[in-house]
Amino acid sequence: MIEREININEGMELIDQALKLSPDNVDFLYTRGLGYYKQGNVEKAHQILSEAWEKRGLYNHDHYLLLQEVEQALGRQERDE
Repeated sequence: MIEREININEGMELIDQALKLSPDNVDFLYTRGLGYYKQGNVEKAHQILSEAWEKRGLYNHDHYLLLQEVEQALGRQERDE
């Protein structure tokens, strides 16, 4: 839902429920970070994605690319302020 932007708000509710059951699941954290990013909350997205990246035991290229994209967006946002 979040990745395909079908219903981001409902997807965020579902991922929050999943994180209550498994708070350290890096894939759930990644999805939550993606949701915040798609909602325009770049700072929160960066915080969550960084947390997921630090907890990740194995390299995941998609997660790496999203984190890089969010960091670039954060840098643009800071320059614009």
